[in-house]
Amino acid sequence: METSPSIVSFVIRFILEEPSEAQIPPLRHIIIRHVQTDQEISCTHWKDVMAFVQRFVQLENDAGKALE
Repeated sequence: METSPSIVSFVIRFILEEPSEAQIPPLRHIIIRHVQTDQEISCTHWKDVMAFVQRFVQLENDAGKALE
């Protein structure tokens, strides 16, 4: 009997706000939502996005290397 794959889904939104004269480059932030649990965070750094994803998906092996 075959097992079904485990599917984990995310919605990622990249927000770029129009720059004002005082803020160059424009303000950017990222909103990521885990579809299955409806948990969501807003952040400005990609490392925070990856940390959020790693709550639900193993992205590295035990030696700290990225899975291929």
